[in-house]
Amino acid sequence: MTIMVSVDQFRARLLDYLDAVGRGQVVEITSHDRAIARIMAVDHQPAVDLAELIRRGEIDWSGGKPAGARVSLGDGPSMSDLIVADRG
Repeated sequence: MTIMVSVDQFRARLLDYLDAVGRGQVVEITSHDRAIARIMAVDHQPAVDLAELIRRGEIDWSGGKPAGARVSLGDGPSMSDLIVADRG
């Protein structure tokens, strides 16, 4: 079930709405009769252990900082060079 509330109503009864979310309801917050946010309970799935994913071979990591990709537009300057030039 979805509960529709205005920003003012939500602010005034925040704890009541958070309790409702905890019981499985969805709260949709509106501003000027338009939905602007939806609050729902978090799906409590167990966290994935990165070490386990590496051990299983599902991911690979050398332990270092990832290198950024160098994106260019054909033979011209890189995207970062264009952005720096555009900013002046």
